[in-house]
Amino acid sequence: MIIFISQFLVLRNSDFEWISNVITFFVALLLYLNLTKIFVMPTQEYASNIYVSDNSLRSERAEKSLLLATNQYLNTESIAKVHYALHLINPKQSLKAKLDFALGFLNEILPDKILSFYYCEKTQINFISATRTNADNQVISVEQQDETISDVSAKLKLVLNVNNNSQRYNFIREISIKSEDNDKKNLLMPVHFFGELTGVLGVINTTFKDLTQFELTLIESFCEGLAILLHNHVLFNAPTVYEQEPENQIAKRIVKDLFPKSPPILKKWETSYFVSNCENYTGDFYDHVFLPNDELMVIIGKSTANNISGALFFDRLKIMIRCLTQSNLSPSELLNKLSYNLNFDSTCDTFATVSVLLLSKDGKMATICCAGSPHPIVIRSRSGFAEVIQTDGGIPLGLFDRSGETYKDIILHLIPGDGIFLYTEGLLNHVNKKNEHMNSETIKIELEKMPEQKCEDILSTFSKYLQSENDSKGNSEEYVLFLAKTEQL
Repeated sequence: MIIFISQFLVLRNSDFEWISNVITFFVALLLYLNLTKIFVMPTQEYASNIYVSDNSLRSERAEKSLLLATNQYLNTESIAKVHYALHLINPKQSLKAKLDFALGFLNEILPDKILSFYYCEKTQINFISATRTNADNQVISVEQQDETISDVSAKLKLVLNVNNNSQRYNFIREISIKSEDNDKKNLLMPVHFFGELTGVLGVINTTFKDLTQFELTLIESFCEGLAILLHNHVLFNAPTVYEQEPENQIAKRIVKDLFPKSPPILKKWETSYFVSNCENYTGDFYDHVFLPNDELMVIIGKSTANNISGALFFDRLKIMIRCLTQSNLSPSELLNKLSYNLNFDSTCDTFATVSVLLLSKDGKMATICCAGSPHPIVIRSRSGFAEVIQTDGGIPLGLFDRSGETYKDIILHLIPGDGIFLYTEGLLNHVNKKNEHMNSETIKIELEKMPEQKCEDILSTFSKYLQSENDSKGNSEEYVLFLAKTEQL
């Protein structure tokens, strides 16, 4: 209307043209402002609304992420608590007590479940324990006669064949329970350790809620921890090695492998050895080794260690002897080296009496050295008498440091048919019918009765004599006998 009036005035009178132009400018300005309000402002409001909506969406997503992270943390914490609780169970408890605690702990986390466990042993599956929560939300034990447990037991027998190896651990079964008025998942979960079925866990719902993924993960993790618990229970209650095989029998078996399988064979000499049979290994040992110059070295003795400790000392001494006899040594040199090694070994508190005998290749001479061992006896074939060789005796190996004093050799000159008899202290502890201990003199007398016999026959006859003297008492200690005779012409 304003524009129309201004144009009419312009047409009537040209003097009003400048007024018409001013009015037109302001009208155009007002029109521009109105259009801006109509179109621009709604756009800004729309953009603002979009921004607010976007922030709300981001906030909602953040809340969901936080809730998911919290649930994952709580789930991980619950699983960790279950494994920690299973780890703390007293290993000395009975299997039922362990399972009562384990099922009860899981029931505190899953209060709306009835848990039962069946232990698998060979081809038998037996009920062990079951728990549930009562109206006061307290965990209580459930007897096998309970209707629900009986129903689970019956279903377990139907769905599981323990004789089927492919089914023994690779299964998860959903079952329906008549006594529980619901159609939700009731599970039978395998508990297995490296492919061996050790038990089955029954999980029964008492509500209409289905198992959540967290509950399923928790139960599977519980079964893994339970498998370790059951395996440790078997290991803890199984007989130990020493209960399965007594220590003395283990020691006897070790020593049997350490003793030479047969007497040594050396030209110009006849040899034999005998080891008595005793219930316990009492530390007696025997070994022989050929030196690089083909001479024979015999080592016989007794340590202060018994059974396993004695067998280990024998094995250790045998290794040391093998290492030291790589070169030609006299008996005293070997004992001196052994003494040095044993004295400076702080881990060894065992000492031993030892006799070392070196037999020459020509059969005319023998060299002997003793470290606290009994005196050897020489059997003279020509006269028929036996002679006790009075050695220096010496200090047992490993007892004292002998760096300032060395062992001494004794050289024995022999003629064809002469013999050298060595024995360990176990023989001196042998008691005869008169309740008297054996000594070098009584041994000498018995050996003089059979000077012309072979080595094996002499030792056999002598051992039979000892058995006849001690049948009623039995041998309390082992003993080792060794005899070497020069060949007769």
